[in-house]
Amino acid sequence: MKNILLVAVAAMGLLLTACSKNEATLPATKHSIATFAIATPELSTRAQGDGKTATILKYAVYNRNDNTLLFKGTESLSNLSAIVEIPFVNGMTYDVLFWAEAEASPYTVNWEEKIVRYTDVEELKSNNEAYDAFYAFVDDIPMIEGDVTKKVVMKRPFAQLNILAKDGAKAAQSDIVINKTQVVVTGCYSGFNLAEHEGLDKGTYTFGAAAINSTPDDDGVQTLAVNYLFSAKEESAVDVEFTYTYEEASAGNKGLTLSYNDIPIQQNYRTNVIGNILTSIGQFLIEIDACFEDEYNLWGGFNGIYTDEALAGQTIEITESWLIKDGYIIDPMPENWTAESMYFYSKAYAIDGLNNTITFEPNGYRSVAKNTFAAADSELVTVKNLSFAGEHFGVFGGVYGGVKGRNNYNTLFENVNIIENGIYCYNDAGNIPMSAFSNLGTATLKNCTITGTYWVGAEKDKNVNAQKCYNTFGIYDIFVPNNKLTKLISCRIGSIYVNNHGQLRIEGESNIDTVYATALVNGTVTLVDNGAKVTLLDVNELSASYAPTVTIKAGATVETLQLNSIHKTNKITIEDGANITRIIHKGVEYNSIAEFKASL
Repeated sequence: MKNILLVAVAAMGLLLTACSKNEATLPATKHSIATFAIATPELSTRAQGDGKTATILKYAVYNRNDNTLLFKGTESLSNLSAIVEIPFVNGMTYDVLFWAEAEASPYTVNWEEKIVRYTDVEELKSNNEAYDAFYAFVDDIPMIEGDVTKKVVMKRPFAQLNILAKDGAKAAQSDIVINKTQVVVTGCYSGFNLAEHEGLDKGTYTFGAAAINSTPDDDGVQTLAVNYLFSAKEESAVDVEFTYTYEEASAGNKGLTLSYNDIPIQQNYRTNVIGNILTSIGQFLIEIDACFEDEYNLWGGFNGIYTDEALAGQTIEITESWLIKDGYIIDPMPENWTAESMYFYSKAYAIDGLNNTITFEPNGYRSVAKNTFAAADSELVTVKNLSFAGEHFGVFGGVYGGVKGRNNYNTLFENVNIIENGIYCYNDAGNIPMSAFSNLGTATLKNCTITGTYWVGAEKDKNVNAQKCYNTFGIYDIFVPNNKLTKLISCRIGSIYVNNHGQLRIEGESNIDTVYATALVNGTVTLVDNGAKVTLLDVNELSASYAPTVTIKAGATVETLQLNSIHKTNKITIEDGANITRIIHKGVEYNSIAEFKASL
């Protein structure tokens, strides 16, 4: 406390000078003590970023009336806390800026401008806990009329970005020992406005190669890189290039660079990128944790999209605690389980929903995204035991347009349910809750229920073509797109729209309310036996140049076969043993196949 009092005495001349410029109601010699109880957030449960390196507390006092810097002081932090007493002149108002840092801090504070920057951006290094720091700008002190006591909780102006290897122990068993890691980040800042709480000078900054400071923990996870990034108050995305070097007994010194886009970061939050980095390029967990702020974790591709080998051979389980938002699966879920978008794209992989439900809750038109599961290079993606609810664009299988030059192949949805979902338009081609298709392969739906789809309406659907889309096409539960094969096995479906060249095959105990084959250019609809049933099969061609094929095999049932504008090029096959209750042709109803044939 003696040091604090000495600081106060040394500052009195400045305080009195400042007072002479204001019309204080009390004599200048009258002053009160403002006591600040300084603390940092609760300690993290993880080793990195516990804040204990920040032992030096600096502060500056400002005249709020004219923003004049009055004086600065320095204290020590003990167990991340301190008591600071500052004498203030009665009748005046003040702001105080606190900054806590390590002795070897790489930062320089411009106290006049209330700005902190890296001292030398060319000399930044990874894996240095001396880069951890805290700040608080206290601008709500009332006019001084007596002693004041105020609790101040400092926060970090950074996001902490960590890269962790799940396979650290496994790699060590193979004589892979990491030496150094380097991280290059695009989209972070080199400075920070401590009064406005905003980053300054966004750019690309290199945290140079430095030795790592950890070994694999009991779970085999090893921290490979820890970096502190000046960042914005709101969540933003950065691109990261991560390089590590290692020694391998049989091959000497080696290295590998991995590049990822759109990693989410946020001021005073920690983002952990966790994956099988050392032994393979496998699945990754992006985890945001704040000791810092409310804790939440993210699981997903680095930009919300799994690509290439990121999912190959993996099975991902979606538990009750998972949430999908902005392209990421978040664990654990907050109070309400909602979602906005999800993209998966890779070679063969599987997702098991464990009979859980994902509810999509849009926040305006922009955030209502497609939810895509896609496979690449003749592989298969499987999604099973999962239900979707809420309002969204659609759940899509086997197509992802974000990677050019790739062919997306086979998709299997098994025990996937989409019941009474609200749908937004995403283009003029149709409105659907699920479009299960692939460029060259087969989309298979097995034991799925998709019914009750409805349009959210023009007020909510802000697509400029939404009303046109609805008026032209209506709403369907499944859309079979151009040149794609969609196969249904023992499914319960409300309505299906088959587009040009689309191929629909209905098998097993499937029960379909309506199939619209109204613009089939060389497309096909096939009902096979084993109890496949369609209540209304509507075939309506537009010109003689179209040549659709409709086949109803023995054992299949169609209650009403509606044929409008049928031409000689049509190929409609009704096998012996097929069950057709009635046929409507150009408005005339026929109660048997023979009666219909006789009319032709």
